[in-house]
Amino acid sequence: MNGEREIPTHPRLEQYQKQAKQLLKAFQSADPDAMRWIRRYHPWLPGRPDTNDRNKVTDSELRSAKLSLADAQFVVARQHQFESWPKFAKHIKALNQKRSPVAQFEAAVDAIISGNITTLKRLLHENPELIWARSTREHRATLLHYTGANAVEGYRQKTPKNT
Repeated sequence: MNGEREIPTHPRLEQYQKQAKQLLKAFQSADPDAMRWIRRYHPWLPGRPDTNDRNKVTDSELRSAKLSLADAQFVVARQHQFESWPKFAKHIKALNQKRSPVAQFEAAVDAIISGNITTLKRLLHENPELIWARSTREHRATLLHYTGANAVEGYRQKTPKNT
């Protein structure tokens, strides 16, 4: 299991459903990586009502948890910085609609982190509202946040020289 991963330009929700099934299977076989991701991203763990105490849960307590496919889907969504699987699925659907505000925002972010000024100018000219738009991810970052590589996805922690 890898950590935070880039979402491709045209993702398929099925690939993330498959990841959730693989995570659940790995968890059931006590795979250390799966245990680490469940511990990191799942808000409820046995015997610990306070999510701040999640790292105090022992491995045996964690292994005794009865996780469902919905739990694994939640973890996959959290790995991508979404509050829930339905919000993540909605984001994936919007990315596949070329003119959707989500697709345009993500394209503008990609232009910023790659230093592609021509594409960024074109996107902002076509949709000036992008200047005030926010990410649909939990952090709700604006394009300005991405210029400084602040409060954004780890794989996007890039600041090109022409920023």
